[in-house]
Amino acid sequence: MLVEEAVNFLVTRCDGVYLDLTCGGGGHLKYLSDKLSPAAILVGIDRDPEAISATKENLKSIPQFTRILKGDFCRFDEMARTLELDKIDGILLDLGLSSHQLDSAERGFAYMQDGPLDMRMGREDDLTAEVVINSYSETELGLLFKEFGEEKRAKIAAWTICRERIKGEIKTTAQLRRVLESVLPARD
Repeated sequence: MLVEEAVNFLVTRCDGVYLDLTCGGGGHLKYLSDKLSPAAILVGIDRDPEAISATKENLKSIPQFTRILKGDFCRFDEMARTLELDKIDGILLDLGLSSHQLDSAERGFAYMQDGPLDMRMGREDDLTAEVVINSYSETELGLLFKEFGEEKRAKIAAWTICRERIKGEIKTTAQLRRVLESVLPARD
């Protein structure tokens, strides 16, 4: 189990200070809590307000002092100053989408369920996938798909989206899936 391996390598002091800079629902922190003494300090940071709420709920019964903050790990240096911690014994980053984001159709990350074309990590962000899909140029979409999606057929995907959106805006994950499944092979 990956969380077990990560925690086993991370823990160097049972009473240390440990940070999860992408805490999601708090699963890694909860597992970490089981390996630490009650004197340890756990800090969770996430940019998604829903993840912050889930983490607080998930960790309310653990014995360690916890601090759960809203923020972006890219600005950790600024946040570290506000935490006023003398020493940090371990930092965990689980980069990628959380199962909550993937399982919630309204978040728009997975197209197995129909939902709005959102895909924002934090709901306060203005830029949604709907805005990107409906306003970026064919060149911009192609670069986005190639660079961030590592899509081999990025140009044809971008061309297909631009052709389709002439008929009307693409607003849902199901619409986007229908547009793309004609030009992109299904992935396992």
